[in-house]
This record gives sequence, structure tokens and C-alpha cells, in this order.
Amino acid sequence: GIVYFDKSENITFENFDIDGTSTGGVGKAAIYVNGATNLTLRHLRIHGFKAHDANGIFGTDANTGTLRMENIELFDNGGGNGPEHNIYIGASKLDPNFTVHMTGSYSHSAYYGHLFKSRAQKNILEGNYFRGTLGGAQQAENYLVDVPNGGALTMRNNVLVKNASGDGSNGLMVTFKMEGAADTRPDSITIEHNTFVAHSLYYDSQQHQLAPFSFFYPQKNPAAADFPLANVKVRGNAFIGLCQHYSAELNYRGADYV
Repeated sequence: GIVYFDKSENITFENFDIDGTSTGGVGKAAIYVNGATNLTLRHLRIHGFKAHDANGIFGTDANTGTLRMENIELFDNGGGNGPEHNIYIGASKLDPNFTVHMTGSYSHSAYYGHLFKSRAQKNILEGNYFRGTLGGAQQAENYLVDVPNGGALTMRNNVLVKNASGDGSNGLMVTFKMEGAADTRPDSITIEHNTFVAHSLYYDSQQHQLAPFSFFYPQKNPAAADFPLANVKVRGNAFIGLCQHYSAELNYRGADYV
């Protein structure tokens, strides 16, 4: 990585523009986090690392405490070697309450991977802008927010925008536990007061529809009696440009939506 955190505690790293377009060998990510406790990344711009098939930010399984990301912008990162993402954080093997807290940030224009992917035990996303892009001949991002192993997910006051990201991509905005359980962590979902925007009906040339949520795999509908999780609050969200989906699971909107 360009920036590497190893066996560090209570560090704040801020006010840098990290540009991958003209660098030499990069490795896994622009910022590689391995063994950090209570790291804060603030006022950063991380971009251009798709030229190296690299993540913008990558976290291993050795981190503890809370990883805070405040007022950061990530774009033009990712790639098909893994794949790579704008942000990819692993679950902690040391801290069952390891938390990723991202606020006031802007993740967009990833290549192939996701705008945000985290296996952390707890994820809190507040006041962020996740903007997908038009893929065309070159595939853009897949998911906007991916929490593949579940845990405690809280999303409030975010804006999520999805476009036709291209063939081979995916039309889902937020996914939860699509890869199953990684450990015995408790699961909970709070998604409230977010705005979901679709700039197209389909995300690929095969006319697969866009959708805001996908919970579990095979997909489960939180409104159904057999949904495997009781602690679910999906309410007060706004949906713009998303038409009714042919799948009941992918047509779920929660309570008090507009």
C-alpha cells in the first residue's frame, strides 16, 4: 500500500490526496490497515487505483475498536483481481465488536467492485453519498453497499444512486448477509431516512431491474413470516425512480416510505 497501518493505536490520518494514476507498484490498496486499534481516516481523497486493480481502503482481520472514516472521497478504485473495491474491510478475528463508522463521505465511480464492502461485525453509515455510474461497454461498480456476513448494520441519512452499471455488474444498492455467517455475531438491520435513486430501470442489456435491497441468500423478504431476523427497522426511506419489481423480495420497501 501507499499508506500502511500496522500495530497502531489511536491514530488520526487526515488531509491527504492519494492519487494512484502515476504511482508504481501498489499492492492490495492505497491505504492498507492491518492491526490498527481506533484508527480515524479524515479529510482524504483516494482515487486512481483501478489502474493497479487495487482497493482504495483495505482492512485485514487484525483490526480492533472502531475504524472511523470521516469526510473522505473515493473514486476510480477497484478491479477484477478479487475483485477489488473502493472500500473493503475484513471481519476482526480479535474484536467481536469491531465497528466501521463512516460519515459525511462520498464513494463513487468504482470499477468492477463495490463502493463499500465490509465484513466488520458492526457497520454504521451516516450522511454519506454512494453514487453508482453509467457503465456502458466498460462495467462500472456492482453493489453500492455490501455487508456480506451480516452483523449490526445501521444506515441513516445516506443518499444512494444507481445507474445502468453495465453487463456483468449488479443492480442492487444494499445487500446484507448474501455470503452467509462468518461467526456467531448477532444480526440487526436499521435502515432509515435514506434516499434511494435509480437513474435507469435496468442495469444491463438483458433488462435486469434495479432494486434497493437484498437480504440473505437465497433472498428473504423482511415482510414475510419466515424472515430469519426479528431485529429489523426499515422505515422512512425515500425511493425515486425505482419501479415495482417482479420479485417480492426485491420489491420490499419497509414502513413509512415515500
